[in-house]
Amino acid sequence: MDNQQGKINDIKIGWIAGLIDGEGCIDFQQSKANYYKKKDRQGLDVYYYPRVRISMTHPQTLVELVKELTVL
Repeated sequence: MDNQQGKINDIKIGWIAGLIDGEGCIDFQQSKANYYKKKDRQGLDVYYYPRVRISMTHPQTLVELVKELTVL
């Protein structure tokens, strides 16, 4: 039986990677409610998790990006 999940091709993966590279960033968010734990200077638990952000306002591109990411 074939995989019933949506499929994405290499061109779309490259498009998403290029969009993140040109219009976005990958960083870490500090939080108090996640799995990556480290003590800060005061001995309090500090948590970090990876985050991908895209800063753009072109509506059609954002709609296409959301559509492609829901397939993954």
